Amino acid sequence: MAIARNSTSQGGLSDGYNLTYTHTIAGSDTLLIVEVQRNDDSTISGVTFNGTAMTKLAETGTSSRTETWGLLNPAIGTHNIVVSGSPSEYSVWSMAVSYTGVLQSALPSEITSNTATAGSPFSLDLTSSVDGCWSYMGSSSQATTTSSDTLVAGLGDGRKVADSNGSIGNSGTNKVMSLTFTGTPVTSANMLLIKPSIASGPANLKTILGLPTASAKTVNGLAIASVKTINGLS
Repeated sequence: MAIARNSTSQGGLSDGYNLTYTHTIAGSDTLLIVEVQRNDDSTISGVTFNGTAMTKLAETGTSSRTETWGLLNPAIGTHNIVVSGSPSEYSVWSMAVSYTGVLQSALPSEITSNTATAGSPFSLDLTSSVDGCWSYMGSSSQATTTSSDTLVAGLGDGRKVADSNGSIGNSGTNKVMSLTFTGTPVTSANMLLIKPSIASGPANLKTILGLPTASAKTVNGLAIASVKTINGLS
């Protein structure tokens, strides 16, 4: 099953540090990603969806920090995202994106982070280990995406979430996501790769001419992803 974007939502700004907003999940083999931005002097104690604790996947930044949280197979329907932290005099911002057709055996682990000063362009890159991955990036504060990616959620002050809006290619593809920050003195971003739930090509076929199917690129001149059956195997 190919990856598809399910829905997006954003929680805006919370003065008092405990933020609640709703997000809707539909489909199968789902992944929910919640991006949280905060002041460096504050702490996020947890993020939940429908009462289920999410896992922090990445955290980076100095004066403006961004955290990326994930949850596989979240509850279907519209439920609350709750971001909790302290101290109460600080504020928190949050955005969420969910996807279908995602590998369910493990949360995304191909992750990188970076920081930059205001007005400085910079990039993040990762190399895919399987075919059909999507790339995702969450950034803190006044960010402009300069690569050919899709902005899928954002807040009025420029905080953004972007993704590749499709497969980045076959295994071994190096994906670059570029940004320019225009706001606070130091800003940050996290990037990760999302793996599809089922690899391309015949699912029950293990080898082709003695080669593992993952190593074979074509069969009789056809790309593996285009072949549905070989000798009756699908």
